Amino acid sequence: LRADIDGQTAAVHASTQFDESKISAKVNVSRFAPLVLHFDLDLDRLNVDKYLPPKAAAGEKTPEQPLDFSALKGLNASGTVKIGQLQVSNVKASNVRLEVKAAGGRLDVAPLSANLYDGSLAGALSVNANNNQVALKQSLTNVNINPLMKDAIDKDLLEGRGNVAVDVASAGTTVAALKKGLSGTASMNLRD
Repeated sequence: LRADIDGQTAAVHASTQFDESKISAKVNVSRFAPLVLHFDLDLDRLNVDKYLPPKAAAGEKTPEQPLDFSALKGLNASGTVKIGQLQVSNVKASNVRLEVKAAGGRLDVAPLSANLYDGSLAGALSVNANNNQVALKQSLTNVNINPLMKDAIDKDLLEGRGNVAVDVASAGTTVAALKKGLSGTASMNLRD
């Protein structure tokens, strides 16, 4: 840890282990007020599912909570996140890399890339807290679709390899509103 209070700069370089994850982090602050920071985060593995609440039982309804992106409004940060092995909602990916930039109430993750199910993913994500807009552009290339569907939605519907492209945007204060306002394109090209 290094800090220059008068110059309004600080730096933290740390290596640690949390649960099953080995973490290396570098955070550099170039101004305290308003806070401006740059970061590099490197994790060897992360299983997000371990930290999520259990899913509701079938038929059990829970009230929908409003989405609140207001934390982005005061955030001025940029950096890189690298994860060797990642699991989210039972979907597994490796060599995950995200370039993150947050400023002016907007979060942009571009590029966002990973290897998954014998193929690759590349794209971008943006969230705008000023009007609750979300945009997602992703291309999955040469992905083995059957194990992906089994892990993602627990369905054994299709086999084959191929490409999936998604370019969608929406706005709303709840997940239901985002689904209702969803617009854009999606395509799938499978073989074998």
